[in-house]
Amino acid sequence: MKKILVTGGTGMVGKHLQEILPDAIYVGSNIDLRDYIAVDTLFNKLQPTHVIHLAAKVGGIQDNILKKLSILMIIS
Repeated sequence: MKKILVTGGTGMVGKHLQEILPDAIYVGSNIDLRDYIAVDTLFNKLQPTHVIHLAAKVGGIQDNILKKLSILMIIS
């Protein structure tokens, strides 16, 4: 049986995905995906068979303009 975990599930795309995959497990910013222990605990508890990773830091156009360098450092 499939058990789908969706990160970023409370964002714009995640909310729309809930209409298509209503039985998936959705997590939002309540878990810090940079925290290895928190993620390991989550995976051990839920034991997902699939993960759809939608989580992202979104600041909008103004934030992107002001923080160009930090965005480029993350990508490279």
